[in-house]
Amino acid sequence: MLLDPRNRETFVVAHPHGQEVSAFFWISWTRFLDQGAARLAGHLPYLSGANISSPRNSIVRAFLDESTADWLWFVDTDMTFEPDVVERLMASADPVSH
Repeated sequence: MLLDPRNRETFVVAHPHGQEVSAFFWISWTRFLDQGAARLAGHLPYLSGANISSPRNSIVRAFLDESTADWLWFVDTDMTFEPDVVERLMASADPVSH
């Protein structure tokens, strides 16, 4: 099961990125949106250069100031992942309630 319907925690996904993203990231992202994004409460893309810490800090500030979601999930645009990644991350972060 990709998402446990009893769990209502939500998340925001953030991905600082350069001008281009990996095709493999894009495939993972579209599969995730099709199959695993039932609790997605927002999306914070952020154009970044070599100094990745500044965009990451800006994203965290925006999340804390503007979001009511339970979780912030950072994804680097050179990563790949399965559609159920958020469910597995939530279960690892709090195995008692999942």
